[in-house]
Amino acid sequence: MRIPDIFYKIARKAGMADKPIVLQFPREVDIGLTNSCNLKCSFCLNGSIKKNRGFMEESLFRSLADCLADKFHSKTNLGFGLFGEATLHPKFIDFLNYASSRGLKIHISTNFLSVSREISQALIDAKTDLVEVSFYTLNRENYNKIVGVGAYDNVLKNIHSFLAAAEKAGFKGQIRLRPFSDFLEEIPAYQKEFYQKYNNLNFDTHEPKIMANWAGFLKLPKLLRGTYMQVPCSFPFSRMTVDWDGEVRLCCNAMMADDLIAGRMTENYNLYDLWNGKEFNEIREKFSEINYKSFPSCINCYFSRRYFPLRK
Repeated sequence: MRIPDIFYKIARKAGMADKPIVLQFPREVDIGLTNSCNLKCSFCLNGSIKKNRGFMEESLFRSLADCLADKFHSKTNLGFGLFGEATLHPKFIDFLNYASSRGLKIHISTNFLSVSREISQALIDAKTDLVEVSFYTLNRENYNKIVGVGAYDNVLKNIHSFLAAAEKAGFKGQIRLRPFSDFLEEIPAYQKEFYQKYNNLNFDTHEPKIMANWAGFLKLPKLLRGTYMQVPCSFPFSRMTVDWDGEVRLCCNAMMADDLIAGRMTENYNLYDLWNGKEFNEIREKFSEINYKSFPSCINCYFSRRYFPLRK
């Protein structure tokens, strides 16, 4: 047994680590309307995706939204984002409106490059519960460098356009707009540029954005530095992901990890059956015992580790 595994066993016995509990309904289902993107970010592996690029069919999206509304009783958030830029989908606004009409709680993560005034207004009208803005530095040179294109000015303009419209409309949703943890010195600049300027909006400013290492496929040695214990990843117990073609992966960080494919959705095979099915429960049992032999990607993933000193 590896030392990080032993640490977890000891922590369990000492009451410092809990066995994961399966939620009756997933906290969120992340839906990838497309795996295409309009940026080339150095902290993302989208450009290395080997599977075909495409856009989710309307029939599949509606069946997913209907399942969340009818089977999960609208207790599950619908997340737009996953492995591509959701707003590139030609029917994004139609999908957004349909999800809203079904009474779903809607989250979206977007880089804002293609967020037009029309899309901004649609996000506001749909009463989107959470808008995560992937804008992690206010330094123009740094931003253009890490996203791989000279998009800074257009993105900043689109963000301000949305924020101004949202404040005017009395938008109540949460807006997550913060720098990367590598750029903590920019927090005062974010306050001046956004939080103070639109002080009637509900900004989430509690934690900086931490880079993901995409189940170990993105090499970030600084992120994984230190003494840690291996822990059961919470994703199979609390979330699901569905890519544009109906492929279900165990978590939203499994962009490149083929060992984390858990099934495939069709209009006749719904998320409720998968969430409560034998295969998913067997996977959870393995995760509970940190048995990652069938899921080697998880061993090097940041989210399967807790670093010392431990925090509850």
